Amino acid sequence: MTRVKLLNTTSIIIGAFIAIITAGLPAFGAEHGEIAELFMDSIHLEVKAFESPAFNGIVAEQVYDLEYTILRYGENRRGPGFKDRVYKSGDKLVRIFDPGSDVRLDYFDELLDPEFRLTEKSAADFQAFLKTLMPERFFDESEIKGEAVRHEGNSFYFLTGTFFDNLKGFEVKTDGNGKISDVMYDLELFGTE
Repeated sequence: MTRVKLLNTTSIIIGAFIAIITAGLPAFGAEHGEIAELFMDSIHLEVKAFESPAFNGIVAEQVYDLEYTILRYGENRRGPGFKDRVYKSGDKLVRIFDPGSDVRLDYFDELLDPEFRLTEKSAADFQAFLKTLMPERFFDESEIKGEAVRHEGNSFYFLTGTFFDNLKGFEVKTDGNGKISDVMYDLELFGTE
């Protein structure tokens, strides 16, 4: 990615970040803009395109890693840092989060290439994509007996580890042609064997 494109993307992301931060603030008139500007001046943001061969043919949107820190108010040093993984959808950023409980993962709706089809043949590629997209610590397959990828009917299960006496992971539902219709994370997909 060229530096110019990175700077344009950074400007878009900073603008979106300002909108998110200031959306909940009451209107202060001119003072509101000054407060938002002072706050944004205290943020150090690094934007990096996150690319991987595992994304080829699966991902429709560019994924970015954001690292940002905020200067401590009244001090000349930075506070703790934050990291996020996002993609741009229209005029908003969509955060890719690693789920900690049972949840439907809406962020896959626009992230995935609509032409991608999940089949027995492409399941290993999709598993590699998930392992690349999520933090490394997210997958612990050491306690999984048998296959970490399972297919039953129109559902594929990508196991990530155990949760007490259960196998946890992604359940990916497809239509009859392999088009992904739903991605969920579940702490209790199957009992351990």
